[in-house]
Order: sequence, then structure tokens, then C-alpha cells
Amino acid sequence: MNAQLPPALIELLPADCRATAELLNRGCACISVDHESLRRELAASDRGAPVDEWLASRPHLFADSMVFVSEVHLERMARTIAAVERVVALPAYRQRVLA
Repeated sequence: MNAQLPPALIELLPADCRATAELLNRGCACISVDHESLRRELAASDRGAPVDEWLASRPHLFADSMVFVSEVHLERMARTIAAVERVVALPAYRQRVLA
């Protein structure tokens, strides 16, 4: 996905990647996910779990259309996930939650 943007559009993009993602999300690209093709591809990868059950238990795992996320937001999400993983690994947390 290394498509080159037209020069006129490149000039509109701000240097800040967060603002760039917001600008790209403003216009509707309207490219929808083909959920049946996605299901077939996942089934072909043979990850061990029944794909239909796996997807049914995670209905919001894949967005219906593409969304641009800035590097700043990705880093923030990664830090949040790391913090949650550290907390849920604590014995005191597990004892309290599973009580």
C-alpha cells in the first residue's frame, strides 16, 4: 500500500502525523471490508481455533471501513495495553477479580 498521493493533496497534509490522520479520516474513502473474504483467508491460515466461533466472539475486531491512526495514538494505545497487561499479571489483581 505505497500509493503515491497527488502533489496537491500532499501540500494539504500537515507535518504532524496526528493531524494527518485526522485529515485522512475526514474524507470517506468508503472502502468496506469484505467480511466473507476475510473469514475465508483466516480459515485458510489454520490458526487452530474455529474461525467462525472466533470471529463471532469478537464482533468489533475488524472495522467495516478503513481508519487512519496516527503514530502518536498507536504509541499511546501500546502503552495503555502494556499497563493493563502488567496489572492483570499481578497476583493481588487476579485474586481480587477471580474471587
